[in-house]
Parts: sequence; structure tokens; C-alpha cells
Amino acid sequence: KMADELSQEKDLILQGFSEGILPTVESIFALIEELNPDLTIVDNFDLIAKDKGVSEYEEQTRISTEFMNKCHDRERPVIVIHHKNPKSKIQGLGGLRGSGKIPDNCNIALACSREWSEMNDPKKNAEFIVMHEKDRDFGGLNIATIYFKHGTFVDEYEEKTALERAAQVEFWNK
Repeated sequence: KMADELSQEKDLILQGFSEGILPTVESIFALIEELNPDLTIVDNFDLIAKDKGVSEYEEQTRISTEFMNKCHDRERPVIVIHHKNPKSKIQGLGGLRGSGKIPDNCNIALACSREWSEMNDPKKNAEFIVMHEKDRDFGGLNIATIYFKHGTFVDEYEEKTALERAAQVEFWNK
């Protein structure tokens, strides 16, 4: 859905920062305290303001430690999206961009992957892989494949019949 459609959802709050307000750990948690949501998603870790003159490694260590400390006593989850370093040959949590403290400080780490098929394979294009790499309470190393369908995810891919595929082709060719 587009952002304007999402903002119409009654139980969803989309909140950014106004110009001139830096997205720091402190300002993010002040907003969380003000809005008191059931779930918070911070997108994305790389956009959190960093101190000047400090290495990226040191800053990401500081930021991930602050998130860990501030989230520790909360009864509601905070999800922070972070990206893998595309140049890293290291698989798993070690391939995260920046500081090694990020995977150390998180309670749960999920790696998500979605690839696009140039062959226009609808099943492959709907496929979304979730790898449960770390969980302080339940272990980890689980993998699940789910499928994107009409703005949500389902556990099983439903093949379209030949008639449904023909109708879809006819619709797009109009």
C-alpha cells in the first residue's frame, strides 16, 4: 500500500520526524513514550543520527546498546530494521552492516529475503524467506518460506487456474 493508504488505517500510526528534529535514540523513545504504541518499527537503523567525529563502528555500538537498554524494561516490542552489508561475504548475523555489537545486543534477529524472478515466475516473486537467526529465549536457526499475496503474507502459495491466469492476462492487455 502507498503511505497515504496506510495512513488511513485506523489502528496504524505512521510517524516521522519534522525537519530540524534529528532521529536520535532519545527522540525516538520520547515519541514512543508519547504515542505509547503496542508495537514500534524503526526504519531504519542507518538513519538514526550519529555523533560527528566518531567512527561508524563506535556509533552503531553506542546506538544498539542504547536501544537494548531502553527496550529491556518495556512490555511492548520495538523492531529496528537494519540492512546487511552487500559487500560482506560473511553469512548470517556477522554480515550485518557496521558494528558486531548489533547482533550481540538484540534479543531476536530475523533475516528476511525476497528475490525477484526475471522469468516472471509468480510463485518465486511472491516468495518471502524469513530466517530466525537468534532468539535469547527460544534459540534460533529456523527458516520459513511465506508468500506475499494482496498486501499480506500467507503460509501456502495458491496456484492460479489456467482460467484465472488467462483472465489476468486479458485484464492487463486491455
